Amino acid sequence: MKTILYTLLMVVLMACAKQKVTPDPPIIVEEPLITFPSDWKKDSTLSFGMGKTAAVFQYKTPLNGQPFKATAFVFNLNDTTLTLTTALDKNRLTPNQWLNTTQGNVLAVINGGYFDLTNGQSYSLVINDNKMLSPNVKALTRSYNGVNTSYFPTRCAFGISNRKPSVSWIYNVSGAINYAYPMPSPNALGAAPQEKPSEIFPVGGAIWSPTVAIGGSPMLLKDNVLRISDVEELIDINNKTGRSRSAIGYTATNRVVLLAIEKSSESVGANLEEMAQLLKNMGCSNAINLDGGGSTCLLVNNGKATNSPEAGAQRAVTSAIFIKKK
Repeated sequence: MKTILYTLLMVVLMACAKQKVTPDPPIIVEEPLITFPSDWKKDSTLSFGMGKTAAVFQYKTPLNGQPFKATAFVFNLNDTTLTLTTALDKNRLTPNQWLNTTQGNVLAVINGGYFDLTNGQSYSLVINDNKMLSPNVKALTRSYNGVNTSYFPTRCAFGISNRKPSVSWIYNVSGAINYAYPMPSPNALGAAPQEKPSEIFPVGGAIWSPTVAIGGSPMLLKDNVLRISDVEELIDINNKTGRSRSAIGYTATNRVVLLAIEKSSESVGANLEEMAQLLKNMGCSNAINLDGGGSTCLLVNNGKATNSPEAGAQRAVTSAIFIKKK
């Protein structure tokens, strides 16, 4: 009898050992995409088909008693089916043309950084797939004591590495090597130029190697503080008046925000401080200004326009940012 019981026990144990044990699936807690102030409303039409990790929001509450319109495209960078890419073409393309050059499901496309209107030369950093397509401008000529003088600004940039965003003041030290600095080089119009940025100046610099990046100017938010460094970045022009504006920023929860502010008969536009405060109120901890004015254009959901171009038609631009869904 003992022999029979032992044999049966061994058969049961062997059968259990051969059985494939499937672990319980992980528990997924769905977080809300983002919580905006009540002035912002999700646009269900423009967000249609985007799922739970991307959406379009509209802001139409008056600003300082004036009509105001802004649009924000928000996506969850933790969603690996969503990718941010950049592109550069000195021949310049309108956002609609940029859209037609790329394949896939494009959830959003927005203008990138600064460029020369005559020859399409980019003045702002563009990196895509680990390749630097353009550095930030390395030198500017400004008058000092009546003499044309070279200045070397550390302009801001937004980048992503391993699905983690960052912003910093950067300078292309050599080749494809960019250094990021915790503070901008303290240049200012009318003051003597600072030394050329390097590995040791400004202090605290470190190599910055995002896989994808876009440059702009100036910084708007740095570590939850309004930090508009237009003076240091030598772009302190037309920043106090209402204009069409565009920006890119991110929150502490890894949400990336593309913002377009309209200047038209229906919207007064915004100055840099108003835009920075708007981004902070949205929950952004860090953000940079992109090229604005007539360049401002945000298209969503494979080409739907969210703002009226300041000049009445889309401007052809040298660089663009894309958000795609696999």
